[in-house]
Amino acid sequence: MSRLVLVAAFVTVIYGQKPPSVGVFIDFDAVPSERSVAAMKKEAGDIMTSAGYQLDWRSLSQNRGEESFSNVVVVKFRGKCRLEYPAEGSEVPDTLTLASTLVADGHVLPYSEVRCDEIRKVLPYTAQGRQQAMGRALGRVVAHELYHLLVDTTKHAGKGMAKATLNGWELITGKESFRGIENFGGQTLQRLPSNSLP
Repeated sequence: MSRLVLVAAFVTVIYGQKPPSVGVFIDFDAVPSERSVAAMKKEAGDIMTSAGYQLDWRSLSQNRGEESFSNVVVVKFRGKCRLEYPAEGSEVPDTLTLASTLVADGHVLPYSEVRCDEIRKVLPYTAQGRQQAMGRALGRVVAHELYHLLVDTTKHAGKGMAKATLNGWELITGKESFRGIENFGGQTLQRLPSNSLP
């Protein structure tokens, strides 16, 4: 099974207060599977809720600048975000970059790119419920990028969503290992200054 390299960004939380909301503005190159998008929102939402955040999903085209969030991020989905058939005749490299988030002057910026075609290459096609598996993988990749943004770090942890590499099976199985504070390498999350869309 191939290993994947995730370039990421994540969140910060003060417990005992209303969970900070993160506006996640999404945009797709191609029409995605509705089931995959629903599964992605649920998976990323469950992960971030367990870390003390609430995700508010919006289409990028819905941005009118009239809503406020503790933090915002724009996530562009490149390629085909639906799991159909294995890529024909192409060998999967040992490592693939599944997503990236912009960094400037040592700070993580609220702009991420998820590479759906790369994710499709590493997912096991024997998995039941292909569109849900794709969505679960997308949700975990998005949560990984949110980690970098909200913690404002380019570093990775040795386990959980903050790991530098995940294989295809880790992207779709083992839910318990991606929940709670241990998901972020044991870091205590604290609220960062909010950012805003330009």
